[in-house]
Amino acid sequence: MTEHFHLNKGYLSRTVKKLEQEGYILRTKFETDGRSAELSLTEAGLKTICQPNDASDHSIPDMIAHLTDRQVQDLVQYMAGIETLLSDGGNNA
Repeated sequence: MTEHFHLNKGYLSRTVKKLEQEGYILRTKFETDGRSAELSLTEAGLKTICQPNDASDHSIPDMIAHLTDRQVQDLVQYMAGIETLLSDGGNNA
């Protein structure tokens, strides 16, 4: 997970521990490798994630409603470029 989400191992460990303590996830250690564990959402975690967020659901469409199709395509390309810069520090540029 640290590689996939580009997170520090300590930060990820603390976050997982907190989510587990708050009852949002369940950690099940693998019998074959005690260092690895499967994480799954509890019912509370699933309920929290699935709650509608009206503010975020409507804000993006409202923000781009006035853009032309070409401008939306440009925006998507710019966002992909930003994601690349943030994920690898622009080392591949």
